[in-house]
Amino acid sequence: MISHEVAGTGEGEVQSLLAALRRAGAAGTRLRLDLTGFDLGNASRRRLSPAWLAVVSNLLVGRFSDLPIRVALPEAPSARMQLLRGAFYFALAQRRGPVEFASHDDASAKAVSSSEGIWAPRRGPVPVLLEEAAGTRLAERVYLYANTHSRAESGYFRRYEGSAAFPFLGKAVPRPQGRKGDALRSEFLSTTCETLAEVLDNISTHAFNLRDPEFRSDWLGPAIVDRSRSCLLVSLTTGGTDSCDRLHFLAFDNGFGIPRTMRWQHPDSLNRVEAADIVECVLRSRLTDRAVDGHNGAGLWCLYNLARFAGGAITVTSEDDLSDGRAAAQLAVRVPAVGSAESAPHVQKRSVPVPWRGTTIQLQVRVPRLDGLAQDQIIEARDNLHRYRAAWPQMA
Repeated sequence: MISHEVAGTGEGEVQSLLAALRRAGAAGTRLRLDLTGFDLGNASRRRLSPAWLAVVSNLLVGRFSDLPIRVALPEAPSARMQLLRGAFYFALAQRRGPVEFASHDDASAKAVSSSEGIWAPRRGPVPVLLEEAAGTRLAERVYLYANTHSRAESGYFRRYEGSAAFPFLGKAVPRPQGRKGDALRSEFLSTTCETLAEVLDNISTHAFNLRDPEFRSDWLGPAIVDRSRSCLLVSLTTGGTDSCDRLHFLAFDNGFGIPRTMRWQHPDSLNRVEAADIVECVLRSRLTDRAVDGHNGAGLWCLYNLARFAGGAITVTSEDDLSDGRAAAQLAVRVPAVGSAESAPHVQKRSVPVPWRGTTIQLQVRVPRLDGLAQDQIIEARDNLHRYRAAWPQMA
């Protein structure tokens, strides 16, 4: 057995973990993954990088899904909540290879077992990873839509009633006094519901659609039915006196990836386009407005539209289909709020040197503090939402 103790969540730790996974895979042995270091030291040690969590979760249910692992989990509640939000427990529960636990408290056991199923849209409510008992804080809840692609046909979520699909969102945004503030709150909730439904529908429609029957790789290919996994996780973190609450969601799949799927659809116009540029093309505007013809949906533009409502950050990471399975293309966008002094989003593109599979979308948006706004400010914010369009920066 090969052991790897996680010492941090930086870039160096990603490569160290990847090396351990590869050694275990080459040796045909089990990897012991020790995360108990997050129980040590002060609270700052337990701030797990969302980017690091996305990499680990993707590797465990992606390229190294068959590798036997033995996991020592942290018991610190803060670390456990971050693992929940980062799809780590989902990856443990959904991978094909055997998983053993060196340390396994009751809370972690429940998180893993709650991540094992498939949400059937017509057969019950959205599962909650932690209990919604009276008095449970919203920041201690994580909502999971697991493997919806296997139950929901294409177009299902666009027809789904948002207020029924996402009832927890109303609890996350306080209801302000006054009709104008309430109207703005309703608009924020509606925009959020549309975004969640669009992303879920995209997973059902595109993530595992083998458009090229001749495609072969070391990954999904013909085995797509047995290995396809996807989820949407939604959670809330509460801000302090001078800070806003933040709504988080993470969409995760181990499918064919955005660049490959788009290139399959448009081989002539996208044949020589870099993977990161394809991701940017999908995110920067409605599909009907961009240079590639043949689409009538919103694509990932809905993420940008939601983020600019109150300000937020979007990170889209998808397999680079031109890297021979060795890397991912990542687009990180920081979006200013509607009507803020800063007008244009900040966009960063880079290559992630890990054998990524599928697509991971991380979105964080500020929940508007409507009670702190005067009526004229609320009216201005609502008007700006409809007329404001932040200019996407020209990339070199």
